[in-house]
Amino acid sequence: MSSVHLARQLSLYSRFASNATSAQRSEQARLQEQMATGKRVNRASDDPTAFGQARQLEVLTRRFGQYERAITDATGWVAQTEGQLNQLAERFTEARDIGIRGRNDTWSAQERQLMANEVRGLRDTAIGHLNEKHKNEYLFAGTETTTQPFDATGAPTGDLSGERRRQVGPQLSEDKAFDANRLKINITGDEVLNVPGGGTIIDALDDLIDVLEGTLPMDDYDDILGRVDAARDHLVDRTAEAGTIGERLRLAEDQLRAATFESERQRSALEDAEYAEVITNFQQNQTNLQASLQMTSQVLQTSLLDFLR
Repeated sequence: MSSVHLARQLSLYSRFASNATSAQRSEQARLQEQMATGKRVNRASDDPTAFGQARQLEVLTRRFGQYERAITDATGWVAQTEGQLNQLAERFTEARDIGIRGRNDTWSAQERQLMANEVRGLRDTAIGHLNEKHKNEYLFAGTETTTQPFDATGAPTGDLSGERRRQVGPQLSEDKAFDANRLKINITGDEVLNVPGGGTIIDALDDLIDVLEGTLPMDDYDDILGRVDAARDHLVDRTAEAGTIGERLRLAEDQLRAATFESERQRSALEDAEYAEVITNFQQNQTNLQASLQMTSQVLQTSLLDFLR
């Protein structure tokens, strides 16, 4: 065999061996990366279709996370609202009990004045509940949450009718005003203050104070006590309304968590690696690489011996 022919043969074998081992080493590096990351698809070149679908699911999962954070914030707001409304209803129950006691004609004017003072204290406490905050925002101020909604007499300081709405799921309509997932999370100041049939919850307490002090005639006593009852029932209804909003938020949260889990499951199916399969493939590739190197070495040695003979 001539030296030229041997050189060509050795070059051919070398090129073949280099290509084979290079491909096997690349595959080995890819499998090592899969073992390290736990993912079958680490970049678009690994599987363009799966990579693109996984990124879309990743964006969807992040969006679900935004909705969940909105729900968490809204849940705190609603829980605080429900708590304040419940305490307001309790104040009116206490006022009603005082009113029933004061209907007895045997009380002296001084004793009635003491009862009136008790109701006045309950009224001031009620106004305090109406001006309560959640994270430095007034609960019953409508959308003007940085402005105190009620003055010292319990009168509104501005427009308290604004509705606070939060997006708690994917938008179902381009018109936000009609989007079922833009949930109203507040009970407005107007809704709390105004009793169906006329008057306000504060008016009912003021009237009870006046009749106990003798400013209003005793003939009006039962009617005034009925207004206190109506105000209490109104507050109980608003408390239940806040509870219903809280239930809707919990349902939306459960649905979002289920959707997030499904999105992550699909993404995992697209790009996560089967660890046992990766280990098996890595070991097989390593065996093939060693065999390839050994075979190439033997072929080159044989060719060289042929030349030497």
